[in-house]
This record gives sequence, structure tokens and C-alpha cells, in this order.
Amino acid sequence: MSKLINSFVTKISESNPEFSDLDLKKMEYGLICAFDEITKLVPYFIVFWIFSLQKYYIVALIFFCPIRLFSGGYHAKTYWGCFFISLIEFFMIIICGKYIMINNAIIIILLVISFIFICIFSPVDNINKRIKSENRKKNLKIILY
Repeated sequence: MSKLINSFVTKISESNPEFSDLDLKKMEYGLICAFDEITKLVPYFIVFWIFSLQKYYIVALIFFCPIRLFSGGYHAKTYWGCFFISLIEFFMIIICGKYIMINNAIIIILLVISFIFICIFSPVDNINKRIKSENRKKNLKIILY
């Protein structure tokens, strides 16, 4: 798939010579990231659909993804490592949400603890997704809250 994305970016560079090499590398990286996410989300949906949990998956996706965008997180070394770790995370979230009954007081305590952890530890700087400056880190924290 890298070759397809690479040829697509090459076509863009030929038809739009005003793009710099850096712009083209950013496009290529963005397309690879989008493709990687799509090739994970669709199979996940199919797996959860097989188990009649697709509605729970969509709800988990709606609430989990925006937090991950700004807070960062663990990045596996390979695509398949990421695929299976994310699948297990979604299964845990869905199974816990569907089958474990927790009273409201404990839910509020868990929410507060989660918020505190996000405030302390995010955004996560990772080799695959660097935070280039302290100013950027502060801006991400502000957006996150």
C-alpha cells in the first residue's frame, strides 16, 4: 500500500509543482496514517458486528478517539502490534461498559481519577509523534481540558 500512496503523492507533485518536498512528505505521512486507521476501524467494526456489539463500538470510538488525538498514547512498533493492542483495548472498554455494573459514586471517582491522570501525563511525547516545543505541549494541554 505504501507504493500506491507513494505514486499518488508523486502524481500530486507532478501536477502541482508549487508543493515543497516537506509538503509532499507531510501529505504522504498523512495518507499513510489515514489508511492505517481506516484499515483498523473497518475490521474492528466487522468483528464487533459479528458479536452484535457494533453500537457499543461506535460509542467507544466516539468518546475514545478525541481523547487520544490530544493526549497521545502508546505507539506499537508495527502495524499489527497496533492493530491487536487497539482491538484488545476496544474489547475491554466495551465488555466492561456492557457487563460490569458500577454504582454512580465509583463512576464519578473513576472519572475524576482519569481526568487527573490525563492532566498529569498528557500529552505523551512519543518517537512516532513528537511534540516539538513546550509551547505546543501547553497548547495541547489547554485544548485537552
